[in-house]
Amino acid sequence: MKAIVLKIGLILFIMISCSDPNKNTNVSIETISDVIGLDEIYTANLRVSHLDTVFPEFSIIINSDTFLIAYERKLGCAVFKARGTNIGKKVYNGQVKYVNKTGDRINEKFEINFIVK
Repeated sequence: MKAIVLKIGLILFIMISCSDPNKNTNVSIETISDVIGLDEIYTANLRVSHLDTVFPEFSIIINSDTFLIAYERKLGCAVFKARGTNIGKKVYNGQVKYVNKTGDRINEKFEINFIVK
C-alpha cells in the first residue's frame, strides 16, 4: 500500500514540476524561438486582454529592482528584449497590472523562459 501511495505521489510531483509556469495566467507570451545563440537578442511580445482605454503596465523584477516594459500601442503588446550574454537557461519573473474587459483591476505574475546556447 505504501508503494502505491509513493508512486502516485512521485507521479504528481513530476506533473507539477513539469507544468508550464504561465499556464494559469492570462498573459500571452509570443516568441519566434525559446533558444537563442550567444550575443543574439531574445524578443517576446507580451499580451493580455485588457480594456481598450487603459493600457497594461508590464514590468520585470530582477533582484530588488523593477524594470518597466513599454507598451507599444501600434503593435498592441509590450515588447521584452534580452541579449544572451551567458550560456544557460534564463528565467525572468514579471508582473502586469491591467484592467480586464469587465472593468476589474488585475495584478498578475508571469514568467519568461528561454535558453542561450
